[in-house]
Amino acid sequence: MTPIYDSRGYATAFVAPRGHIVSRTGRFLARITRGGNVHDLKGRHIGWWRDGHMKGHDGGVAGWTREARALPVTPPIVGDPPLAPGLGLSPTPAINDTPPIRPESKFAWSRYSL
Repeated sequence: MTPIYDSRGYATAFVAPRGHIVSRTGRFLARITRGGNVHDLKGRHIGWWRDGHMKGHDGGVAGWTREARALPVTPPIVGDPPLAPGLGLSPTPAINDTPPIRPESKFAWSRYSL
């Protein structure tokens, strides 16, 4: 699993197999769906995933991985990655909202986070 970091360099979540986003304790939070849309477990659209980072609805960076490319912000220094959590059964997918129009990218951190 790949850690997802916030604007402070803190690992807040992980990208797990099959596009799941899970918390540091292994709780399922969201899913990266077709086209890079990110939906929470209730099907609400919460952002876009592309090139190893997530953009929030305001166009800013909401989370990033060490593999991120074309990151429009300077990432903070991070230490060793945390241990990946164990995973339970994958939740039943919800019916997803229609994604909003993607905002223009901002060269800033998002006010949204995982």
